[in-house]
Amino acid sequence: MKKVFYSLIVLFIVVLFSSCSNTPAEINTQNLELVEKFEKALRNFDYETLESLLADNYVGYGPSEGNTMGKEDALLNWKYNMENFYDKLEFNGTEHLEVTRMKDGQQQQWVSSWGKLHVKYKNRSNEAEIWSNTIYLIKDGKIQKTLVFFNEADALRQAGFHYIFKEPTDIEE
Repeated sequence: MKKVFYSLIVLFIVVLFSSCSNTPAEINTQNLELVEKFEKALRNFDYETLESLLADNYVGYGPSEGNTMGKEDALLNWKYNMENFYDKLEFNGTEHLEVTRMKDGQQQQWVSSWGKLHVKYKNRSNEAEIWSNTIYLIKDGKIQKTLVFFNEADALRQAGFHYIFKEPTDIEE
């Protein structure tokens, strides 16, 4: 009788703890909500929220190779760009996809967000509309990494900037 009683207690504890863990669907929903909150903060120039959603070891990549930044530099860069270059950033038709994958024995949670990005530059009458894709790595409820892809040159061209061709030359090291 004691064995049955103790077995039931152990079973009850196991069931209790297993019911407290997040299911993959709950994790994906939380990650999607985190990305949507981040994108809303970006649109609204809400730097405090942006900072609160990024992990301390955050790294952002893109759209250009030389645009890799840690958390502090990324926040300074966003703030500077929003105050000096953009009147408006708007995401239209945004789609999201949540992906879980294993890397080096560790489970990773990713969210991909893509759609049309509408950019209005300061002191420009034209607006730019470009395809944009950002991929977010989520860890412990924070954005740990972003990879951003869009055609910066096309956005600037649509805003009225022009390029002047110059013969390529070697870079002196």
